[in-house]
Amino acid sequence: MKKRRKGFYHFSQSGFVESEVPVPFYVNGTGISQSARGKIEQKRGILNQSSGFLWVLSGTLEIYDGPKLVTAEPGHVCFSLAGEDLWHRVLSEECTFRWLTLAGPLAEAVLLSYRYSRHQIAGNPYPEKLFRRLDALMNNDSPLYTRIKSAIALEILAYAAGDDWHASENLRTIDNALTLIRSNLSNPELGVAFLCERLNLSPATLNRLFQRQLDCSPGRLILDRRLQLGMGLLAGSDQSIAEIAGKCGFRNSKTFSRFIRRATGFNAREYRLRKRAENNTSPTGALSAGAAAAEAGTGRAPRI
Repeated sequence: MKKRRKGFYHFSQSGFVESEVPVPFYVNGTGISQSARGKIEQKRGILNQSSGFLWVLSGTLEIYDGPKLVTAEPGHVCFSLAGEDLWHRVLSEECTFRWLTLAGPLAEAVLLSYRYSRHQIAGNPYPEKLFRRLDALMNNDSPLYTRIKSAIALEILAYAAGDDWHASENLRTIDNALTLIRSNLSNPELGVAFLCERLNLSPATLNRLFQRQLDCSPGRLILDRRLQLGMGLLAGSDQSIAEIAGKCGFRNSKTFSRFIRRATGFNAREYRLRKRAENNTSPTGALSAGAAAAEAGTGRAPRI
């Protein structure tokens, strides 16, 4: 049932009930959603009359945010404002998330005043006890409990904050990943699965961290580092192509040569001869030029 009173609504398990308690905002809805892979939920802006957020508890969710799609995993908190288009899709076998919506004269202003990122990883544990207390009060619309529900929502928002520790932890994870890449370039098994296993991360989380910190995917970075090493050794050493292929993580020289061709337009042997002709020097003398090219990261690795 839906009753209108002063333009505000309060959601409870029995529906919408009137509320005219003078508070900055009302908690007008909360709950837990659980959906299977592929499930899409959406709401056009004109139908979205509440501000709020969702807190991912398990699984992976893809969320529309303007022109881009954001991948959210456990611990991820995503905010939205009234009037915005809402869309999300479940990417994992199953996804569970808690949602909370606010309405009232200052609901949007309250959310914006925290200056949180629209999509952030909470720096604190999921406040399950606070949400359970809120659930127990949702049908009680007395002036006292209406104010208590607003106060609980503010406490929950405090837990949703991302903190400096988490940012530092992300940077440490990236540093560990880069160390693994540098020390395992000769390992043919080096790839996204290899990194995820050793860092205890899901592919989606690892990719998100790389995109946020390095503006590229982990797979792309591995290919680029292998290309840099291969080009540098071809131009600046007298090692055989088979030896260089092994050091770059390729099981045979033919695959490596095709990799170089796709990046430069020349196979490995042609690239080596071309660079030596350009430098007009011996392999030993070309070492500094080749190493400089590798260090500078010239060239873009092809996808293989």
